[in-house]
Amino acid sequence: MVGCGMGAVLVRVLGYAELLSLLRRGFRNGNWRRLRLDDKAMFSAAVWYAKVKGRIINPRVLAQLLSVIERLKATVRTHILRSGRDKAEEMLNQYKNRGILEWLPRLKAWLNDLNYIFWLGTMQNSLQGFYPMVSAG
Repeated sequence: MVGCGMGAVLVRVLGYAELLSLLRRGFRNGNWRRLRLDDKAMFSAAVWYAKVKGRIINPRVLAQLLSVIERLKATVRTHILRSGRDKAEEMLNQYKNRGILEWLPRLKAWLNDLNYIFWLGTMQNSLQGFYPMVSAG
């Protein structure tokens, strides 16, 4: 943390051990092979740099690494929840524009419920598996 008091800024630092752990996790869950070649190269270079220098603190490099790390750590559950959240936001906007939420206020609570969002994501992924050319929804 840089500074102290109300204006303190939280600084994220990635060390060699953490990057190596994430790399191994990506190998184990199969997400490493799904990464683009330039993402693999950047992550490998970051691991090497962290091994030599000890840590990575550059904010621009960290921002790029964090997006790769998010894809390395992705699981089926996170994919389902992301699909469900996207569908729930789409439905919420449509229902809000049509005035449905005014006479059905409980629907808004449903669209924020984690179990319902998971169900929506499961349906989205299932429908796209059966009908890959058709948008689910």
